[in-house]
Amino acid sequence: MDFKPKIITFHDIYPKPRMGINSFPVEKFKKFIEQLHQKYTLVTVSEILKQPHNQSLAAITFDDGYASVYEHALPVLKSHNVPASVMLITGYIGQQNLWDPSPLSGKAVHLSESQIKELIDLGWEMAPHGHRHFAYTAYNAELIIRDIKQSRGVLTDLGIEMPGYLSLPFGLSDEKVISLLKKEFSQLLGMLELRDNPQIIPRYPVYGWASFDSLLNDLNAWPRIGKLKRVLLASVHSGARLSARWQHWFGINKNGN
Repeated sequence: MDFKPKIITFHDIYPKPRMGINSFPVEKFKKFIEQLHQKYTLVTVSEILKQPHNQSLAAITFDDGYASVYEHALPVLKSHNVPASVMLITGYIGQQNLWDPSPLSGKAVHLSESQIKELIDLGWEMAPHGHRHFAYTAYNAELIIRDIKQSRGVLTDLGIEMPGYLSLPFGLSDEKVISLLKKEFSQLLGMLELRDNPQIIPRYPVYGWASFDSLLNDLNAWPRIGKLKRVLLASVHSGARLSARWQHWFGINKNGN
């Protein structure tokens, strides 16, 4: 797919540093949004999928559904009248997670039901990102389908209409996962990797060390960004794979089995 719009992915927007790579400073986020808003028309992912050849569009997405998105990202985006798409881990709604402990700020908390509903009322979009925060590449088909059904059930109970796409947990996939999920979703969103996969719509992940100039250069060259940057991002994703495998084999998740 010759996909022209840009999908830019953040995680945790926070004024204080947390351990790990997911935390992004709110003051830096403000500057990013100000400049992105000048260059692109910022819309939801669903709007972008309707116009896959419109290179003037970009979407801001937040993986995992941190409560900090409501607390710190919402005021910034609201000031520019910009919506966003949140990729929810439905098994952690309103709860602390197990992968972001920080001696400086405590464990990260995820969006509550009331916060999710308020964001929807403001024109934001909610999409599934798995139920238990496992990479589907570590699952068999039965467990993947069970996870999708659990995620759909939670969103349905909240009165949220499921979009036609899935944000792949950890951005990871293989041919088995793609073949299975294409029966359930019209589009699959992943992360930028060493090699493009025409069946996956890539997203550009932004981490705390990024400068706006480097982000803009990469977006201008999208999706053919430099090999060194692809290697760096692939290395980050390799860490995600190891984390996913570790969680899978040792059962570290809120729901147990």
